Amino acid sequence: MSKDAQSAPANVHDLAVSLYVRIMGDAVTMTDKVPTVTASPDVAARISFKLAEAFYKVESERQDLFKPKSTALDVGQIDFD
Repeated sequence: MSKDAQSAPANVHDLAVSLYVRIMGDAVTMTDKVPTVTASPDVAARISFKLAEAFYKVESERQDLFKPKSTALDVGQIDFD
């Protein structure tokens, strides 16, 4: 296993695998019982990881939009009476 695969978060790896399977499934055709591959497996793997990383980066940015902007609490403003 490469260093990239070992260091990638599990969710990025899982999505990359899913994308790779889809890309290669679309890239392989059978004609007269002979498989024809229209995409390089290495390039498809690299693209799969780049797409997965981009997806999770954008997902993280979108989740940040919904997080509270300020979590500071000024105890001096609370009336405990």
